[in-house]
Amino acid sequence: MADLKWTDYVAVGTSAIGAITGIVGAILGSIGYRKANSLKALDLRLELRKAVSDLGSLSDELPNLIDSANRSRKSIAAATGNFRSGMMEKWNKDIEADKIRLQQLSVQIPAVGEAFVSHSHTELESVLVEVHSFHTVLKQLQSKYRDAIQADDETLIQIRADQRARMTQG
Repeated sequence: MADLKWTDYVAVGTSAIGAITGIVGAILGSIGYRKANSLKALDLRLELRKAVSDLGSLSDELPNLIDSANRSRKSIAAATGNFRSGMMEKWNKDIEADKIRLQQLSVQIPAVGEAFVSHSHTELESVLVEVHSFHTVLKQLQSKYRDAIQADDETLIQIRADQRARMTQG
């Protein structure tokens, strides 16, 4: 048998240390990976719960906004003599369609208190995308009816200015 030199002992020692380091690194990497996935799921759940809460608030606000915009539009139409016009018929159809759309979306929106604990990463991402699309639709409806109220307010200002001008002339 060959006589071992000190370099052979160093090689064996460093090989053993390298093997142990590799095994420990693999274990710690696996633990870190699982922890990162756990934190990612927690972040997704938190983001999803916030989005669902915002969506619920918006969904609750919209029926009152639609009713307010409808009252405003009817008042302006009556003041301008357009209450039975084609424009108002279209407006009424749009109101009914948007109310139906809002009811359909409200049924599909996840519950505000839902924790989403049993959902996987993929499911959480899917639900988050779905909630985002609902939010986009509801924001469009909100914008539509806020713009309608603003337009009605501007028309009302013009009607009042016209009335004042007629009063001062006559």
